[in-house]
Amino acid sequence: MPEEIVKEQEDLLWADALIIISPVWWGGFPAVIKGYIDRVFTTGLIRSSDGVYGLEGKRAYSIFTTGSSEDYIRISRQKDMLYAANDNLFGFAKFSDAEIKLLYSVPRVTLEERKAMLLDVNRFVDRIFDMRPGEGGSTRDSLSLQALEHDLASH
Repeated sequence: MPEEIVKEQEDLLWADALIIISPVWWGGFPAVIKGYIDRVFTTGLIRSSDGVYGLEGKRAYSIFTTGSSEDYIRISRQKDMLYAANDNLFGFAKFSDAEIKLLYSVPRVTLEERKAMLLDVNRFVDRIFDMRPGEGGSTRDSLSLQALEHDLASH
């Protein structure tokens, strides 16, 4: 495995929480974020052949900006896709918390609306460090984790 991937994995193992800040492009993560996830979140790190979940109990918080309205993101099912991707990655990996903060129509809002968004993001991030694992957006009901556990039990 390349040294830079090993280093990223060591950083994830050390960290209490992962915060992703990214725009939404075509309903999902930009390629650079997807590439990071694909390269760093390897099978051995997520769940070893011995059944050990390397990132179990970690917390993940994603802040996404969109150029579209909340209605468009909801109607086009982009919101559903982001939440499904969040569950597929962080629920499957047994993170204790995985929350999303969506900021809509960012390029088109007024300066005052943008300032309000920034204050909202500050509150979102500040509270992360005041919470213990499991007090945020819990992954206990992760559909991805339930499917994995069912699949493992049947083989």
